[in-house]
Amino acid sequence: MRLVEAFTTSKKPSLTELVLHFYGDYDERYDTGHHGTNISNVLKRLIKQQGGSYKCYAVPDKKLRKYVTSKSKASKGNYIRPDD
Repeated sequence: MRLVEAFTTSKKPSLTELVLHFYGDYDERYDTGHHGTNISNVLKRLIKQQGGSYKCYAVPDKKLRKYVTSKSKASKGNYIRPDD
């Protein structure tokens, strides 16, 4: 089972991308449509209910691709996260 370590959203309210960062694994990037805020809130609640902790990054970028760890990078232990 993959555990969520963090997620990244854009600070720009009109942008709808979300990146899920997993512990020790590659990331996944999604287009949330107009449900971005709801999905972020659900993620926070689910992670807390499972006793986990997480980081939520909000970045100024229009596209979140540069914050995604690919399968090949993850296999080498190179995980991409926004600066704290």
